[in-house]
Amino acid sequence: MRSRAFWWGAVIAVACIGGWGCSSSSSTPGVCEQSRALIGTVVTIKAHHPDRRLAEEAIDAAFAEMARVEKICSWRGAQSEVAAVNAQAGGWSEVGPELMELVRRSHHCSLLSDGAFDITVGPVVELWGFEQGGGWVPSPEEIDGRLGLVDFRALEIDTAVGRLRTARPGMGLDLGGVAKGYAVDQAISLLRERGVLGALVDAGGDLRAIGLRPDGKPWRIGIKHPREPGHVLATFELADGSVATSGDYERYFTAGGIRYHHLLDPRTGMPARKAVSATVWASDACTADMWATALFVMGPAAGLGLAEDLDGIDALIVEAAEGGLVASLSSGLAGRIDLIDPALTVRWADAGDLREH
Repeated sequence: MRSRAFWWGAVIAVACIGGWGCSSSSSTPGVCEQSRALIGTVVTIKAHHPDRRLAEEAIDAAFAEMARVEKICSWRGAQSEVAAVNAQAGGWSEVGPELMELVRRSHHCSLLSDGAFDITVGPVVELWGFEQGGGWVPSPEEIDGRLGLVDFRALEIDTAVGRLRTARPGMGLDLGGVAKGYAVDQAISLLRERGVLGALVDAGGDLRAIGLRPDGKPWRIGIKHPREPGHVLATFELADGSVATSGDYERYFTAGGIRYHHLLDPRTGMPARKAVSATVWASDACTADMWATALFVMGPAAGLGLAEDLDGIDALIVEAAEGGLVASLSSGLAGRIDLIDPALTVRWADAGDLREH
């Protein structure tokens, strides 16, 4: 049975806890909640407005905007700009300003994370078969044969002309670690333009909120427990801001008693093993999305120290140890988060070091 906590507002790989659907109550503004399949996940949008009809129209427009972003960023779509770049691997491709900005931001994240985040990981991701709905373990020889095509430094960016070039034939972009967050941001911008009083957009673990709930309180968010389905690891409040979680429990298969998940370390071509989940708080969902992926790959030892050095970023990184799960938190989360699991070992970043509670 699903934990009662899931109904407080939202539970994503993060999630909003407390559900409400369309309402015409005279005592509250018009509120509406809709879910649709988009960008490889289920997207849920909640919004409230003095006029319920306008709330519904705003949500419809937000979904349309997210679908537009998907067409730009999907590496499979025939009209996708990313697919066009991949088809011209080794040559220059002209791209629009949105894709150029996403690539520029991704490249910056790659530099700071020393390649833990890398949008050129596409050729290796394709080997694992996650996009086909299942998955299989490629041979070491297959992985080694593709790793030479993964290198963010070999992606040339010409911002003056608005064009990209992957320097080696066979290279391919995969914006799976940034596109959902950007789509969420675009949906929020549109909802704000439409005059909603408060809204929350949840795209399968990438979440952004504006304003307050209809009852005037902040959105109450729960982080899914990475090892106990239907339970919550932690809760917190969110008014204006974003949070994203990457976890090894989202898409995986088991072979030979080993869990193989879709969050690959671009430097090895294998599933990253230093964390079981990473949650990042940021002002926008695109930033939270990128860094949740990067810090998951880096793990708590390196990842939390980097998070402490980044402006506007807070992080919770969970790892599996012999005695159970260990949660490492950046100092900026002190007083802002409630950890639910009493069995957790909790470590707080303090002046660049981790201190255990």
